[in-house]
Amino acid sequence: MKLQKLIIENIASIEKACIDFEHGPLGEDSIFLICGPTGAGKSTLLDAVCLALYNTTPRLKQAANERYLDESDSFSGTGEVSIDDSRMLMRRDSVSAQVELWFTDAAGDALRAVWSVARARNKAGGKIQKVVWTLSLQDGTPLTNKSTETRTEIERRIGLTFEQFCRTTLLAQGEFTKFLKSKEEEKSNILEKLTGTEIYSRISREIYVMKTEKEAELQELKAQTGGIVLLTDEELAALQAEQRQVTEETATLRTQLKQEQALRKWMTDEQKLAHDLEETGKALQALTERVESEDYKRNKSLLDDWDRTADVRFQWTEQVALQQRIRTSEKELEQLKEKYRSLSASLGQLERMQVQCREQWAACETYLSSVQEKVPVYESLQSLSALSDQIQRALQQSEDYRKEKAHKAAIHQKTLEVRQGATASYEQAQKVAEEKQQEVAACRTQLEDLQVEELRQKKQEADARLDGWKKLREALSVRAEKEQAWLDVQKNRKTLQDDCRQQQQTVAQLKAQAEVCRKEKEEVQQVYDKQRMSCEDWAREARARLSKGDVCPVCGKEVGDDLKSEAHFVSLLEPVRALLEEKARRAEEVLTALARAEAEVRSLMRLEEMEAKKETIAKEAYSLAEKAVADMPLYATVKEADEVVSQVEQALSAQLEVCDRLEAQWKQAEEGQQRLNRLTKEREELTTASEQWHRKVEEADKAVSRLETELRMLEEALSREALTVSQCVEKGETLIVFTPWQEAWKTDRENFITALKKETDRYVEQQTRREQLSHRVESLASQVEQVQSVRQAILSELPAWEQETAETIPDGPCPEGLSGQWNALNTSVLSVCHAIKTSQKLREEKRAGVEAFLVGHPEISREYLEKLAGLEVEKVNMARRTLQKLDNDLTSRRAEMERVGRELAQHRAQRPSETEGMTLAAVEETISRLEEQQTGKLARLGAIAQMLAHHEECLRRIRKVKEQIEVKQKEVDNWAGVAALFGSADGKKFRNIAQSYVLRQLLAGANHYLSRLTDRYRMECPPGGLTILLRDEYQGGVKRPTSTISGGESFLVSLALALGLSSLNRKSLSVDVLFIDEGFGTLDSDYLNTVMEALEKLHQIGGKKVGIISHVEALRERIATQIHVERVNHTLSRVEVVNTMGNM
Repeated sequence: MKLQKLIIENIASIEKACIDFEHGPLGEDSIFLICGPTGAGKSTLLDAVCLALYNTTPRLKQAANERYLDESDSFSGTGEVSIDDSRMLMRRDSVSAQVELWFTDAAGDALRAVWSVARARNKAGGKIQKVVWTLSLQDGTPLTNKSTETRTEIERRIGLTFEQFCRTTLLAQGEFTKFLKSKEEEKSNILEKLTGTEIYSRISREIYVMKTEKEAELQELKAQTGGIVLLTDEELAALQAEQRQVTEETATLRTQLKQEQALRKWMTDEQKLAHDLEETGKALQALTERVESEDYKRNKSLLDDWDRTADVRFQWTEQVALQQRIRTSEKELEQLKEKYRSLSASLGQLERMQVQCREQWAACETYLSSVQEKVPVYESLQSLSALSDQIQRALQQSEDYRKEKAHKAAIHQKTLEVRQGATASYEQAQKVAEEKQQEVAACRTQLEDLQVEELRQKKQEADARLDGWKKLREALSVRAEKEQAWLDVQKNRKTLQDDCRQQQQTVAQLKAQAEVCRKEKEEVQQVYDKQRMSCEDWAREARARLSKGDVCPVCGKEVGDDLKSEAHFVSLLEPVRALLEEKARRAEEVLTALARAEAEVRSLMRLEEMEAKKETIAKEAYSLAEKAVADMPLYATVKEADEVVSQVEQALSAQLEVCDRLEAQWKQAEEGQQRLNRLTKEREELTTASEQWHRKVEEADKAVSRLETELRMLEEALSREALTVSQCVEKGETLIVFTPWQEAWKTDRENFITALKKETDRYVEQQTRREQLSHRVESLASQVEQVQSVRQAILSELPAWEQETAETIPDGPCPEGLSGQWNALNTSVLSVCHAIKTSQKLREEKRAGVEAFLVGHPEISREYLEKLAGLEVEKVNMARRTLQKLDNDLTSRRAEMERVGRELAQHRAQRPSETEGMTLAAVEETISRLEEQQTGKLARLGAIAQMLAHHEECLRRIRKVKEQIEVKQKEVDNWAGVAALFGSADGKKFRNIAQSYVLRQLLAGANHYLSRLTDRYRMECPPGGLTILLRDEYQGGVKRPTSTISGGESFLVSLALALGLSSLNRKSLSVDVLFIDEGFGTLDSDYLNTVMEALEKLHQIGGKKVGIISHVEALRERIATQIHVERVNHTLSRVEVVNTMGNM
């Protein structure tokens, strides 16, 4: 991957920046420097690259996964914002932010990644919207639109995830320096973070879990074989022979039973047919009686008359309905007459309003003619009001100036008094400061006589010797503690060994008990299974069919008087079940105790191993404590003494006395120094007070001068305001052409303007009212004409309404929409009149039809016809359905009678042979006896089949479980082998192996770069470990720990490790720019030159450019191409790419 160009807009403190990696200074040099003050935004450049490629940054990724409430409502969404939200990098007070990165991927395709975010509607107060992140070709062809697609496509094209990109491109030696100085466990965690080997810990734990699960599954399969019981060969042969015999007997019984069942069916069918024939005859007789009754005949006649009069009944009903409709229309016409009277009164109101509007229009015209000579003044109202306001403001301003002048004069007098007092205080402060200076000189002389520096040196030597005796005492105490801890561990280990041997004996005893319990349980299980068969469903059914004298199908004995109940058989089974449960419980208790004891043995063995390790550690700790005591310089003075600790305590007491004496002298010197400091501070405070009084005198002089100038300016302002008032009064007189009003303008201007406004408003109002009344008169005339036209149309249809007029015209205005109401009345009148005429014509036609029918059918009277017309159709239809149903039922019963008679004759013709003298009860008894015998045989067959099936199932289960055990055993062996090599509960076994291999690869690459930085060191690590040792070629190849090298040498080693890590990726998947941060400040000039030469060669070795982020001044002098990030203000930084040799 190759970086080409980076464009930044409003990210963090950077407003705009464009960095071209291919052209200009960065394209010419293989190494460049990113420099600038702390907090200016150097790391923001790297953040911008990560935003464009991965929508996150290293700093955001390290933040805790927490959220906070967006109280300012700055972000779009649900109200909560994540701490690692990339939108946080948007520059403050900006409306949009964007990063654009031009680069080529591993295949050489030219791409452009754009990350952007903006506020809603591009306004400063809008909410910050979601991130827009896209990828396209540099010719503009889009590749992705969604953020999820963009991340996947970029990772696919450059071959690096965000973590891999950071590890191989953004190198911080701080992680590797921490890695070199950490313990092995911490080193393993750091190596996981640097190289991404977390997966090996997970694999190791999964291997261990899988092995444990497979072992548990194997033990479960083995336990399944213990509860399976098989039949012996003799029992199996006897059951098979009995099965064949019972099968033959069952076949004979089945044939006899079929014959008896056929005879029973024939006799039952004969009885049923005879009964059906009798019942059908009774039902037929009942239906015949109902059809021949008087009620049936009367209803039949009524239905015939109903059908004959269908047409005339319709005409009768229509005649009645038309008469009702005519009466309704006449009522509506009466209501419309009342409406006509009301609207006639409204018409009078409308005519009266027309007259009133003409009178009002004439009054408005008279008023407007009378005020014609005042109209010019009305038109100048706005100008006169403005002049009046200007005069009022000038008068008010003059009054304010007079008040301010009086206030300034009082302040001027007071300021003169303050200046006089400040001058006196300044002279007094100078006098007191000179006296305090004399006291400071005398105190300094006394302090020099005490020889403070010599006293400080003596005190430091005494304190150092006291500290040495304290450390020796502490080291002796630690040695005694370590010795006691060593003895305690030895004692604990011996106790654990004794407990472990005792527990192993207990395990052996429990195993023997478990075997005995298992055998006892199996024996009781066999007895229980046999006894349980007597209580199963088939056995209960067989016993239910037995009676005294029958033969038991199970035991073959004759049943006597003592036939037992079901409760008896269940009670026989209960003791066996209780014994079986007791044996199972006992076996379970022994197995539980055995498992607990075995776990205890394993636990004790692990504890013993841990105590053995602790003993070794305690012994080593005691040796180290012994060595630490021997290395103490003061130990040589007391090691020959009999009581070393007592001798050390005596020496410590004597040294404490010396230190106390020197401490008292030092305290006296400190008190003198404190007094000198206090006097010096007081002198400085007095000098500061003197300067403050001097400044107050100067400030008072300036205030007096300023006030005198302000007083002169106020006099000039009063003159200007008086001139303004005079000019405005004269201009107003020229605008008032109506002479009687000029005096009011001069003497009572405010009331004049108020009255003028009222008269002007009235004039404008009258003008507007005249126009409105003119239009109103025309509108009312038109409405009167329309209403009169409609009224004449109504009277032409109903001339009798001419006399229907309103007695009085009501007061008040005419109602709205009068024309529409008259039109609606006209429409309603025409509609009702037409309906009445049409209904009368139809009524006469229907009446003539009814009279003609009655003349032609004299047997039907008018009253009978009216009765038929009044019948409900539903009741007539119900009567019709009832009669029809009786006819249908009668026909159906006659057919049923004939069918049953034929079937009975046919059935008796098929009478079986040998049925003479036999009854149905005798046949039923024979069938019951045969069924009982068959049930007993079938029950025995079922029991035999169940026992044989159980035997086969047990055989199949045993074979299947054994096969599963063989397969599972192979799986357990395989996983145990893998777990022995790689598996562990904490995941460290495989992780350490993998990390050791990765570390060796890392060191191989790091040594390649370290050889170019220095020829003294080479890094190595022992097989299977993570300890890094340095082979010192200057000391004959001896190995040294990394903690013994200097800070500058540690930086070189860390830099080599960082460069080695960046080289672990395939060349095609790496980035052509390497950014290095931290550490250069610990190098001297020689090492710095060596490092810079090696970094300059890095481009030749791997084709990489190197960008260094540093504050070291020597790097600015050494590296020509630089990216300057300079702070403009507290929120803005400027980015500039320069070449210090002169090329921009």
